[in-house]
Amino acid sequence: IDRGRVPAGTRIRLGDTVLAVALGAGTKIERSKATSFGALVGASPAMREVYGKLERLARASTGVLIEGERGTGKELAARALRENGPRHAAPFLAVDCVAIAPSVTGSLSTSILGAAAGGTVFFDEVGDLSLVLQSQLLDALPKHDVRVVGSTSRSLRELVNRGAFLEGLYLRLAQARIHMPALLEHAEDIKPLVQHFLSLLPFDARAARAIEPGALEALARRTYAGNVRELRAVVERAALLAGGPTIESADLAFGRALEARRPSDPLSAEAPIESFKEAKRTVIDEFEREYLERLLSRAGTNVSKAAALAGIERQSLRDLLKRHGLREE
Repeated sequence: IDRGRVPAGTRIRLGDTVLAVALGAGTKIERSKATSFGALVGASPAMREVYGKLERLARASTGVLIEGERGTGKELAARALRENGPRHAAPFLAVDCVAIAPSVTGSLSTSILGAAAGGTVFFDEVGDLSLVLQSQLLDALPKHDVRVVGSTSRSLRELVNRGAFLEGLYLRLAQARIHMPALLEHAEDIKPLVQHFLSLLPFDARAARAIEPGALEALARRTYAGNVRELRAVVERAALLAGGPTIESADLAFGRALEARRPSDPLSAEAPIESFKEAKRTVIDEFEREYLERLLSRAGTNVSKAAALAGIERQSLRDLLKRHGLREE
């Protein structure tokens, strides 16, 4: 036999090699006409392709795997699936798989799925789950009425091939797959994203709410290793450190913040000059601590709520809190 048809899930052994046949991403999804979906913003072709997939999958109950680099908005996409689907009124439970210790066992999977009965469970960075918890999750899923959405910045297929991720769980999650593009792939969205992030600043914050054209062009020319999350942090930092109601180019380099320092500060004219890198880190550290203190105050020290307000992943927020010696609930 030199040709044949096999269904998805078939395993073919060729000598010492086993091939697993899985559905590919060949289905063509039309681009949405929307310029946003849920909390996702951007009118670029790359983002409208994402919206097209989300619009179609929101109506279903299949497992979804959201892939992409860190900071691309994978959790926002998962929340948009729930908000625009038939389970929008049911619970949405986000599980930070990075924060679960590999040694954790017991009924964790069952308790998580039970708490989200009828709703959606989002497993953030699902590739970091231990094999024990993966097995428990796979066994528990058929017993609960939940929609499962996973995210990963790694190749789960590669982890499956290495034996680090269960193939059965992968097939359950990857019934549909969505790729979140890196910001470099939709750089034309940077300018509208900057305006969007400025509009999200709290009304009680003493921050700039406009940006001069030159500063906006400077932001649009930059690259962001941390993708949209990094862009948002840059915008918020500049808005809080700006000397007036408008972000200027100098604010992006923290020039005004340096000039405004008190004479007693290490960066004053009387003090020895630090390196640019050290001076910049000092300014950023001060901004981050002030921002985190206000964020925790607003969120009642609840880290999940704080992460949602800040628009960053919970693990990233936990890392920042730990770095600044702040406690979470």
